[in-house]
Formats: sequence, structure tokens, C-alpha cells
Amino acid sequence: MTTDFTVCKYGADAEGTHEYAGVHNFNESVYFNFVDPISQLGGLVRIGNRPGLGYSETSVQLTLPGGAIAFRAGRIKREDNDDFRGGQGSTSSSPSPPARPRSPSAILLRGWFIRR
Repeated sequence: MTTDFTVCKYGADAEGTHEYAGVHNFNESVYFNFVDPISQLGGLVRIGNRPGLGYSETSVQLTLPGGAIAFRAGRIKREDNDDFRGGQGSTSSSPSPPARPRSPSAILLRGWFIRR
């Protein structure tokens, strides 16, 4: 079975971060969602920059087999909007590219060990 995905309507200039311009409550985020139908593990990762408030935040939600949810969030000090590192990070070079998230850590959760 093949599923068609929505094509991005924006160009490469819309990918990545945008000029911060000193707005106090400026917020810019990138999201990754994923699912593995074999293990029945899914998740959502959000990396958000809030340079006017002096931090970047990352949240991870995992949907486990059987429907249980695991969640973790954190912040790091940050006063720029140069990229989406947020303690994790990602790279992209074209509109709607395959995501290449990177993480310096692993996740250990009740017998599940997930490492990229």
C-alpha cells in the first residue's frame, strides 16, 4: 500500500531559521514525527527557539505499544536563532528533505533502548 504525502508549498528559503530581529516573544520551531509499524513505537519531537527569552527547548513524546505515552522536555540557554540545535539538532538542505535528526544521547524507557 502506498500513501501520497502532501508536497511542501514553500521553497528552500522557508526551510531553517528566520531572522530574529529582537522581538521579545519570538518563537520558531521544527517538528519531527515518526512511527515504526513493526515495533508499534511512534513519536513527536519539537525543537523550539525562543532567543528573546534566552532559551531553546526540546520536547519528545513517545507513543508506546499499547498506547502508553512517555514525555520529556528540557531547555538550554540560547540567545540566537541560528539553527535548531536545542540540545539535539537537525540538518536540512532543500524543501521537505528527508529528516536527519541527530542526538547526543540515547533513550532508556522500561526495557526499551532506543539509540540513533
